[in-house]
Amino acid sequence: MRPPRFGWLPCLLLSAFCASVSWASDGGGKMTATTQSEKARALFEQGLAKYDRARPKEATALFQQAIEADPKFALGHLFRGLAGDTNASIRRAAELSPGASEPERLFIAGWKAQLDSQLLKAVEYTEQAVKLLPTDARLRTRLAQLYNATSRREEALAEFKRAAASDPKFAPVYGALGEYHAARGEFSESLAARETYARLLPGEAEPYQQIAHTYQQMQRFDKAVDYYTRALKIDPDYINVYRRRGDARFFSGDVAGARADYRAGLERAKGADRPGLLFAAAFTYVHEGQIDEAAKYYGQAIAIAEAEHEWVMINSGWDALGRSYLEAGRLVEAADAYRKGYEASKRSPDYSETDKLLWEGRYRHARGRILAKIGEFDAAMQHAEWIRAELEKAGNPSPAYTKSYHYLVGYILLEKRDYKGALEHLKQASTDDVFIKLLTARAYAGSGDPAAAGKLMREIAGHTLGSVPSSIARPQALRWLKDNGVK
Repeated sequence: MRPPRFGWLPCLLLSAFCASVSWASDGGGKMTATTQSEKARALFEQGLAKYDRARPKEATALFQQAIEADPKFALGHLFRGLAGDTNASIRRAAELSPGASEPERLFIAGWKAQLDSQLLKAVEYTEQAVKLLPTDARLRTRLAQLYNATSRREEALAEFKRAAASDPKFAPVYGALGEYHAARGEFSESLAARETYARLLPGEAEPYQQIAHTYQQMQRFDKAVDYYTRALKIDPDYINVYRRRGDARFFSGDVAGARADYRAGLERAKGADRPGLLFAAAFTYVHEGQIDEAAKYYGQAIAIAEAEHEWVMINSGWDALGRSYLEAGRLVEAADAYRKGYEASKRSPDYSETDKLLWEGRYRHARGRILAKIGEFDAAMQHAEWIRAELEKAGNPSPAYTKSYHYLVGYILLEKRDYKGALEHLKQASTDDVFIKLLTARAYAGSGDPAAAGKLMREIAGHTLGSVPSSIARPQALRWLKDNGVK
């Protein structure tokens, strides 16, 4: 998807020495951003309008021009980073934020904390900003999404409602609210929010692709294809919709139609837009057990990422290939792929101490799973213990890191056939991850609870989003259901 990550935060006038730029919100309130350049102000305003209409490429170009007009424009750097998925710009914003207003500084600090995988800190900073600007819909939308990311879901819903009440015409809150409900399986509520999103942004493709995605999750694939097609009529260059429509066709059983959509997208896509489609094509081959064919597509994605110096994508490509090899039992090739991904991560010019721990942890996680597959359980657990020790040192780590530790221990114990122990840990891992659901289902089956296993296997079989985990988990679930006569 290409929607803006979060809405814009207004700021207060810093001092008489800084020029303030302002414009009227839909609700008539005044919002300001600190800059010393009127030209930067105008360009930032234009970029913001594109950003709020889910046009990140156009927004990125305008934000770039804004910071060229005022290189010390902290909020301009932040939104250049958000619209363009550029971590360096977010870090630069953090460096400049002491020269901005307090709400701006807090908002930027929250993003920097999230970039450093410190979600609880991100929440803390954003809560402080909300206290300063309690009626700002954009800021409350950001806080709602952070609450949701830290499993404070009821508080997230309350914040979404406050955001919508603060400014009923602020479209991004309805897109975010639709995502919130869809992730919880509340599809009627998701459709209602996304239909409001579409009414507020007539003529834009993004709301229609979101509506289509809800129908896809409901397994109403014909409706999903119709809405994806509608989005493409509005914006034929919205590359990710080709992938989404391909996914809808794939999960309806139309593999040929899916690959045709992926190829149609690849004909239009350039540079960094291509890997997502290449990944999607690879998923179809992994699903069919054709790992060597999948590897060709992953390889193309990695090559593009290398040319674009997209270090996270490079690692993601090797990680995807490593997981595919691992779960297909090709352990030597899996180890080689994971190693190459780990080495690639260290080549990033932004490689920090935080990144070092992150990628070391991921590599150890992968090595632990490989060792578990060959029965070297003690050696595998050493990697899990390293992760646990680092979590203890962090003191207040991201919940996702803690869940990752339980995922690894659960994986090891499952391979060891300690089904009870595996369940204890897997229940503390990410319950939304389709592959971890598969592991949990296998643990239930091994412990003599086929009913619980079948429930999860049906959920996996109904998963309707193409991803590395689902390409591996879904065919196994479908086979289990067939072999066990479960419908």
